Amino acid sequence: MADGITEIAMMFKERENVKSEFIVVGKVLQTAPLKVADGAEISVDEGDELIVTKTIKTLIQSGELKIDDKVLMISDNGKYAAIDKVV
Repeated sequence: MADGITEIAMMFKERENVKSEFIVVGKVLQTAPLKVADGAEISVDEGDELIVTKTIKTLIQSGELKIDDKVLMISDNGKYAAIDKVV
């Protein structure tokens, strides 16, 4: 059994190099409704798991956002928000 100091050191060690997936660049698979692959072989659909900003909606309506374009997204606990087109 580890002593208190060793346990604390192990907890700090576990926190190191944690990969953050907060900001994600996704690839557009479909525009209406929006479907995006997040690069980890996961695709998210507009609705409960993907929130679409007004900017993205405008890009879709104007035809400026196309299949295979890249979009900047933020993620939190499996939910995403598509923010803008990456150029």
